[in-house]
Amino acid sequence: KAAPSCKRGDVLQLEIGQIQGGWAPVVRGVAEMLQMLRDDCGVVLPGWLPYNPILIPAGAALAAHEDAKGAQVGAIRNKMKRWFWCSVFGQAYENAPNSQAVKDYAELRAWFGGGAEPDSVRDFSFEPDVLRETTVRQRALYRGCIALILRSEARDFYKGGRITASMVLEKKIDDHHVFPRAYLAESGGDVKATLRDCVLNRTLIDKQMNI
Repeated sequence: KAAPSCKRGDVLQLEIGQIQGGWAPVVRGVAEMLQMLRDDCGVVLPGWLPYNPILIPAGAALAAHEDAKGAQVGAIRNKMKRWFWCSVFGQAYENAPNSQAVKDYAELRAWFGGGAEPDSVRDFSFEPDVLRETTVRQRALYRGCIALILRSEARDFYKGGRITASMVLEKKIDDHHVFPRAYLAESGGDVKATLRDCVLNRTLIDKQMNI
């Protein structure tokens, strides 16, 4: 039996019956994943999703186990969150995302059914010092850190309320420097541009406060 694949050519070869039978469960799976990312992982807007292709294996694996009941539902959700963070901070989707998605689908499906952990979870490692060099150019790590900030109940500077997706949109809250360039220049410190612009010196600030 051929290994599963999600390349363009494979999608174009799908038969009508396969699409009709699989469409609704996968849509429900993707919707469940998006809800989890918003509620549990701080990904409140599409622009802050570290990797778009990560939704493919997640939705398909959840669809394969949509009949789960009781405590198994919570166990699958916790496994999905763990896999998400390991994939983001392990930068699993930096290269060959389609191949990674196929691999993750098979491993997630097995894991949800009581099998071994996916390789991205089992072999996860992270060196915190890399954050000193993580700027907006390293999109996945950068967005992952912003998601962690929101997951940790980030607060608005004025009213102290929790930052939500609607606040981000309505108040034009975006990521800005904690210590601005001008301040660092005036302080006389020799701060390199990469360190100044790294994610450790960035947080969510509304437009008025930033000005």
